[in-house]
Amino acid sequence: MSSGTSLPPDMPGDEDTEKQREALARLADLAVERRMGTPAIFMLESVKPLSFIGGQALIFFEPLIEAFCTPGDYRLIAEALQDRDNIEWLIQRLEAGEEARGRKPKTDTRKDSRNMTPRERWLALLNRQDYDRVPLTYRATAEFTEKLLAFMGCDTYEQARDRLHIDPVVNVGPRYIGPPLEPETDAFGVKRQQTQYDGGTYSDPVSHPLAEYDSVEEIEDNYQWPDPDWWDYSDIADQIVGKEDCVIAGGSYEEFAAFKFLRGVTLGYMDLVEKPDIVHYCMEKLTDIQCENAARIYEQIPGKVIWTWVAEDVGGQDGLMISLEHIREFLLPHMKRMTELVHQAGAYAFHHSDGSARDNLPNMVEIGVDVLEPIQWRCAGMAREELKAEFGDDLVFMGGMDNQQTLAFGSIEDVKQEVMDNIRILGEGGGYILGACHNIQVISPPENVIAMYDTAYECGWL
Repeated sequence: MSSGTSLPPDMPGDEDTEKQREALARLADLAVERRMGTPAIFMLESVKPLSFIGGQALIFFEPLIEAFCTPGDYRLIAEALQDRDNIEWLIQRLEAGEEARGRKPKTDTRKDSRNMTPRERWLALLNRQDYDRVPLTYRATAEFTEKLLAFMGCDTYEQARDRLHIDPVVNVGPRYIGPPLEPETDAFGVKRQQTQYDGGTYSDPVSHPLAEYDSVEEIEDNYQWPDPDWWDYSDIADQIVGKEDCVIAGGSYEEFAAFKFLRGVTLGYMDLVEKPDIVHYCMEKLTDIQCENAARIYEQIPGKVIWTWVAEDVGGQDGLMISLEHIREFLLPHMKRMTELVHQAGAYAFHHSDGSARDNLPNMVEIGVDVLEPIQWRCAGMAREELKAEFGDDLVFMGGMDNQQTLAFGSIEDVKQEVMDNIRILGEGGGYILGACHNIQVISPPENVIAMYDTAYECGWL
């Protein structure tokens, strides 16, 4: 899989940079506390084009530094201000501090009649009509989101979302009312545990209720499939009250992944060759459940859902993890069935596949998916120019901001350049929703993510 982050070569000065940023943070907090934050922002923005920006910034901040900072901080700040990435970081820190105190609303010069609601923007883009700007979407681990809020001085994700001009997405779904479940166990009987990693946790399946069976008959005799009536859909409409202008997402499909959790990942792949009858049987059952789930959601809020997942992770870093022959036999018929249901409801099929999924894209076009996510362009065969040229007439592209290297380890200037490249390449003629190419990891600097959204908002107007 290609969802992780790989360390780039030659990462010098991390410890020095961290100390410099800590000193800059103290300086920014002092400036905001003494109501000098906004003048500092204007000064830094105005001298950015100059070659001697560090010296000009040091002159401006010298009274604060001399009065309140230690000699050690003075040295760190002086060194830090020679680096333009640190200047950008300081501006972001000052802006966050001012906004947290309600003194500096984000300047928006485009509050005019061209502005669309998020729903209008996404529908226009998906229908290949004119829209105002490139839509922005967010996906990250909970640990990174917490880190971002702390950096920005925000109490809630909604505050940060609005500051960064991210289009709000409302995910709707039913409430489980079925038989009592064991702790950390879902309605299919798959148990999960929290796996610790440096900085957070991931939820991983650790039990596989169909692993012990060798035939379809054994499964039928011993396993109870969930009943759609185990979920209550009656409050779906209430979930979007007051949020009608948002992007509404509901329903999902990723049933080969679900099959692997029921059988175990290794056994699930082996079944494609050794027990194809079990794969066919389980995929039919799983698709029945997900199609019924989506249909009941659509019935509760007719015409409101825009985004329904029709996903299957088939790509690794260097190529497909499943043969095209197996994709066509075991996956495609069920994905097509789900896609047709999505379209009948007036929604759009968003196809997710990490990694190098290029060879499977003609299949996705054939069954009618509308959106390809997340565009991990560093993977083999996923060059943005080639994807746009070959599939841009059939697919909207979503994601594209690399978090294996750029967001996690790149400079602010690297991030800005990638935003502009993505808008230029994937957004040519429309059809691009900008966001990270996988969950933003806790290792990523918040200032890189802020730079991504700020640059996309500034450069993404059409």
